[in-house]
Amino acid sequence: MKKIFLLFCLFIFLGKCIPQDSSEVKFRSEEISIKAGKFFIKENLLTPEEGDNFPVVVFCAGSGPTDRMQSIKYSRSLRQFIKSGFAFFIDDKPGSGESTGEFSDDSLFHERAMILAKEIEILKKHKSINPKQIGLYGSSQGGYVMSLALSMSNDIAFMVAWSCPGMNSIEQSAYLVKKQALCAGSSQEDAEMLYKYYIQRSAAKTYKEYLEAAEYLDKHPVIIDLGWGGVCSEKEFEPITNSSESFLNPADYIGKTNIPVLAIFGEKDTQIDPVQGAESYESGLKANGNKFYKVVTIPGVDHNMCITKTGSLKEQAENNKAGTTKLSRKFIETIGSWLGELKIYLGIK
Repeated sequence: MKKIFLLFCLFIFLGKCIPQDSSEVKFRSEEISIKAGKFFIKENLLTPEEGDNFPVVVFCAGSGPTDRMQSIKYSRSLRQFIKSGFAFFIDDKPGSGESTGEFSDDSLFHERAMILAKEIEILKKHKSINPKQIGLYGSSQGGYVMSLALSMSNDIAFMVAWSCPGMNSIEQSAYLVKKQALCAGSSQEDAEMLYKYYIQRSAAKTYKEYLEAAEYLDKHPVIIDLGWGGVCSEKEFEPITNSSESFLNPADYIGKTNIPVLAIFGEKDTQIDPVQGAESYESGLKANGNKFYKVVTIPGVDHNMCITKTGSLKEQAENNKAGTTKLSRKFIETIGSWLGELKIYLGIK
């Protein structure tokens, strides 16, 4: 059961690099290779064409395979960082592109955070980078990874998080299936029942509790469409422990940081709860006395910060197929504006 759930979590945040029109921004590119534990990682450090001692962001992607070369070719947000005078560090995740290694089912978030911490150590020693101005930029599953990295490294100077969850991955997954049900025309009552049983199946401590929820979910059209069904036998059943990454809540870490933070949410995100997420970031950062943070919700955009009607996975797939996916200009403008304020705050010239 444990392996099945974590595969669900991986599926949730699949993202694609979408070609976008953007103004030409020139930069230098340096290929770097590192070994982090059992992983061999291929990366690129992109820097503005002129100058040195740059502040830098390390990109922390969502789940699923990554292709750093496609992102370098098309990403508008990457170009916004370069345009604002920041270097950009991007890798292929293990098992993607030119990077090798396989994540463990029960320690995916911790292994990704370990790689992130290793990358920060490498950048601290790079001649083109200001070691005191290393930040994180990531989304979706990357929110779990970045929050853990905050507890592993004292060298993170700022963070830009977009479409990042403010709850554990069991609750987040339950939110996803509930929203897909509502988008598909289910009643509120049916969607709430789906939410309840999804959590029950994932967190069940007894087989009886698990079986009740699993049998209900296995017959539900939304679960069937997602491919998240299946009922294991009592012999195969293994309840997840309280120490499982499934219960990791980014809010526990975000609420303890005093570094500058920009958190962006999409109003119509059906994969992570944008209302709860924004409230979680806002309340945690405020309660901890953080002096430089901003929480923004962008109207009419989905999990990928693209213009949407419903935000559903179905609409995203249809738009991708038709080639009509359009990234929100407000998203890029929000990042650019905040980076300008950050440079003043940190004294970056």
